[in-house]
Amino acid sequence: MTRLLCALLLLPSLCLAAPDLASNEGMKHTCTTLPAQAKALKSNAERQAFVVCHDIALLQQVIAWATKSMAQYRQNTPPDTMLNALRDELGYVRDQLDITRNILGRLKLKPNEGLKVTPAAWQVDLNSDGKLETWEQLFFAIPKRGEHAFNARLPSNDPAYYQQYYQLEAGFVVDQSDVLWALAYHQFAEGLMELLLAHQVNFQDAKNGLVELHDPAALQRAHQLMGAGLATSAALRRALLAETDDQQEWIPNPRQKDSVFPMTLDPQTFDTWGQVLAELQPLWAGKTLLVVDAKAGGMLGQAAKLCPSGQGLNVAFLFQHPSRYPLSSDGMRTACQTVDQPLPASGLAKLINQAAERGRSNTQSPEWQFVRYLYWVN
Repeated sequence: MTRLLCALLLLPSLCLAAPDLASNEGMKHTCTTLPAQAKALKSNAERQAFVVCHDIALLQQVIAWATKSMAQYRQNTPPDTMLNALRDELGYVRDQLDITRNILGRLKLKPNEGLKVTPAAWQVDLNSDGKLETWEQLFFAIPKRGEHAFNARLPSNDPAYYQQYYQLEAGFVVDQSDVLWALAYHQFAEGLMELLLAHQVNFQDAKNGLVELHDPAALQRAHQLMGAGLATSAALRRALLAETDDQQEWIPNPRQKDSVFPMTLDPQTFDTWGQVLAELQPLWAGKTLLVVDAKAGGMLGQAAKLCPSGQGLNVAFLFQHPSRYPLSSDGMRTACQTVDQPLPASGLAKLINQAAERGRSNTQSPEWQFVRYLYWVN
């Protein structure tokens, strides 16, 4: 009937196909026919598709830029030229993330409004070299669930690798929890861009650690965006636990089984998630201080050496009253404050150590498990 109306009445709005992200052909057609401006989007289906298409295009641009930059590096391009180009690229990425973050922040899905998404079907010439290699054909494929050995290597061009470790037919239907999941990622990513842009490298001042504060306002925006990401992560956790359906899920709660998510999220995972956020949010807001046992290892152990006994690190102070040279010997010590009743010690370090201890019997290192969790769950 719609095609008949299109033919008889010549109404373009009726002739447009609904957004399709379940196939490669559908994705390409959708991404080339959507409005170019976010303000022109007319439906939640178009808004979902716009976020996916816009982020794919951004990823393609970043990979192509990185490929070009590596070639320039091999040609001994002056460091200042490379750094200026990097700042321009970071600014571009920040601005594009801002567009999709704002769409996600306003996107409220009604039942049955979610699009079916099959990421492994999307085939994109990510480095824009005119060829479509195996790693590009399967770049968006979802890993199989389970513990896999960490392998720091470039994307593979071996089809057997993807057959063994990835779900090549996996798909899911977007729901409001997935919108929150994506929103938190965009808030953290945009915050990271602001954090990097707030500083610049000063090769003439190596004694102060090379890194110099460039834009205090960008640093404060980074703090706000990442704080918003923590709040969104808490909202995501609540939304997931409230779900009662169980059909074609992306990130599941412990009761949901029909999911293609590459990690198992059991009740203990959700409990730990809630406990970490309960400690991390006040720490990020400057209501508690980071105090770490001096015997602790890794990055936490290094943080313990920043402040004298009886003091802790005020994370919010680092953003709101930043040092000109954050990596200098005194750059972070300015944020050390006395632990007392108005500013108690955060329980975050103890909580992370307890979680690490529970994971030591696993074949993967606790640090890698933590990074893997953050990568997928945020």
